Amino acid sequence: MYRYIRTFSLIFSLLFIFTLLFNNITKGKEIKSNDCIRCHEKIYMKALSDPYRHSVATQDCVLCHIIRNPDNGMEKSLRFPTFQSENILYLGEIDEAKKYRMEVTAIDSAEKSSEPAVIAIGPGEIWKYQGKLQTLKGIYGVKIDEVRKRSFVHATISWDTDAFATTEIEYLSKGRYPYRFNIDNSYTKAHKIVLRDLRHKRKYRFSVISRDIYGNMLQSGEYIIDTSKEFSHVTSPLENDLPSPSIGLIRIFKINGKEGFYLRVSTNKPSEILVRLNEVEQSDVRHGKGFVSEKFLKIDICYKCHPRNASHPVGVRAKGDNVKTPDNLPTIEGGIITCITCHKPHGGERTYFSRFDFKKDLCIKCHIAEDYL
Repeated sequence: MYRYIRTFSLIFSLLFIFTLLFNNITKGKEIKSNDCIRCHEKIYMKALSDPYRHSVATQDCVLCHIIRNPDNGMEKSLRFPTFQSENILYLGEIDEAKKYRMEVTAIDSAEKSSEPAVIAIGPGEIWKYQGKLQTLKGIYGVKIDEVRKRSFVHATISWDTDAFATTEIEYLSKGRYPYRFNIDNSYTKAHKIVLRDLRHKRKYRFSVISRDIYGNMLQSGEYIIDTSKEFSHVTSPLENDLPSPSIGLIRIFKINGKEGFYLRVSTNKPSEILVRLNEVEQSDVRHGKGFVSEKFLKIDICYKCHPRNASHPVGVRAKGDNVKTPDNLPTIEGGIITCITCHKPHGGERTYFSRFDFKKDLCIKCHIAEDYL
C-alpha cells in the first residue's frame, strides 16, 4: 500500500512540475517562482516528496530568496522654492556610469502642479556645457514689493541680475546682529525673497547679495524696510484665473571645472521646482535584483509568518560554557545560530521540519552539559 502511495506522489509531482513549466512559457518574462524550476528541479522534487512540506517552498521561492524592494537604488528628492520662470538648479553629484529616471514638476503659489517632465539619463548622456556661462557683473532694480502685517510682518524684496546667480539677503534692525537668508542651490536672473519674521514698528536695513555659478559675488547698497507701514505694489490676477504651470526647456548638464551637475528649467510662470531622481537598477534575468542576505534568508524572513516567542533564541553565537558551535549544522558567519540551524527550510521527514529529534538528538549538537547527555 505504501508503495502505491509513493508512486502516486511521484506522478503527482511530475505533473506539478510540467504545469509550472507550461505556465512559465505562457506568462511571459516576469520573475516568478515558476522560473526557478528550470535550474532547481531537484530541490523542487525533494520538497514535493517530503511528508512535511513548507508551503512557500513550492509556491513562492522569490519571497525568501530574491530582493524584492524596487527602491533600493539611489533616490534623491530636491525642492527649489525659487518661484521664478528661468532657473539653473544644482543637483549635486551623480554617478555617470549608472542609469537614472528624472521627474521634474513645477508648482505655482496656488499649489497647482504641472504635468511631470520625465527624462532618462544613461551613461555618457549628460551634456557637457561648452564654453563658459555669463559671469555676474550687475545687480539692479532692487525694490520692496510688499509689506504685510500678520503676527509677524512679511516683507517681499525683489531684484534682477545680468547672469544666473543666487538669491540672498542680509538684514538687521538697530542694536541687533545681522541675519542672512538665502535660497540654496538655485540660480536665476529674476530674484524674489520673502522675509516672514520681522517685528512690528521697526526699521530694518538690508542689502541683497548674488553669486554666480563660478563664485563671483556682488552685494547691493543698503535699503530700509519700515514695518510700521503696510503696502503692496504687487498687481497680479487671481491665481485661479492663471494657467496651470507647464515646463518648457529642461536639460541636465555639467560645467567644465565644476563639481556636480546642473539642471536648466524654464516654466510658463513663476514656480518652485520639485526634482525626483531615481537610479534605474539593472536586474539579472534569472535572479532579479539579486539574493537576499544570509541573515534575512535564515532569520528575518521567518518572522514574517512565525512569532518570535515560538523559537529557540536565534541571531546569537553558539559559544560559551557548556555550549559549542554545531559541527554539521548550518550557521552563518561567526557561528551564529539561525532558524535554519535546527529546521530544514523547504520541508522534511519530521514535524516542524526538524533536522533531528527535538527530544533527544538536536539539543546535544550545541549543548554539552551533563543534563543533556
